[in-house]
Amino acid sequence: MTASLLESGGGGGGNPTKSPSGGNSKAASASAAAAGALMRGGGGMGGGGRFLCSPYFVTASLLVLMIVSVKYFSLSSERDEILERMETVQQQLKKE
Repeated sequence: MTASLLESGGGGGGNPTKSPSGGNSKAASASAAAAGALMRGGGGMGGGGRFLCSPYFVTASLLVLMIVSVKYFSLSSERDEILERMETVQQQLKKE
């Protein structure tokens, strides 16, 4: 429906072959067709959506983000434990 509104000049009445600025009707219809192709997900593609809006891509991205965040926090806590152990060993060495 929106593509047909763009091709007819915006649906605001008036002459559908003229652009709002009063320019060439061929240029107006070409820009309307290009805008319609962009809204449908690209030229040449049939009813398929864009890759970034794919539920598979979103799910995989969230899964990767979750795995990376879990790895980060586990490594961070492990690092803190190692630093505490090093401090205790250094204090023990200083006492001797």
